[in-house]
Amino acid sequence: MKPPTQQNQHNQYKKIGTDELKDIVSELNNLLKETEQITLWSFDEKTNFELLELLNTVLGHIDESHKLDIRDETQDKTANRICEFLRIMQFPASYDFEFQRGLISGDPRIIHPILHYLLTKKEELAQRAYLAKFLTPINIPQEFQMDSELMNVHENYKELQANFAVIHQNLEKMRSEASGPK
Repeated sequence: MKPPTQQNQHNQYKKIGTDELKDIVSELNNLLKETEQITLWSFDEKTNFELLELLNTVLGHIDESHKLDIRDETQDKTANRICEFLRIMQFPASYDFEFQRGLISGDPRIIHPILHYLLTKKEELAQRAYLAKFLTPINIPQEFQMDSELMNVHENYKELQANFAVIHQNLEKMRSEASGPK
């Protein structure tokens, strides 16, 4: 098997066609109601930096912690923040150097599939982002696993996470029963 080249590296991501671009523009217009209306043409004319800013805006609508100006953080920090969030959102990508470079440079071949994924699943992803704040496991480095007090606190934390998960599931069940069949 040949190692991936830059050309076929980008081909591993879903090719975005006209229908998907129309979906992106439509969902962006729903999301950005008050600020600006985007046409297919104006979306296509966006610079790479504007695409990255637009991605960051979408992330901010899914999770409030991403409502920040990307000019106020380093490129590495932006790439790490967005990639970590995309992993939690289960966006299918390699997250390798080429992906991160394309992401941070606003490459449409990287940004468009991400926008499509996020915008077409935004309600589901907003819930996933909310739950991730409480249910993402904390990895304790090996050198600290010998500290019994720390491990007791960590076990308590895992029990609280399990309790939260059960309570949240019960809440969702009650909500679905209250809303009735659709």
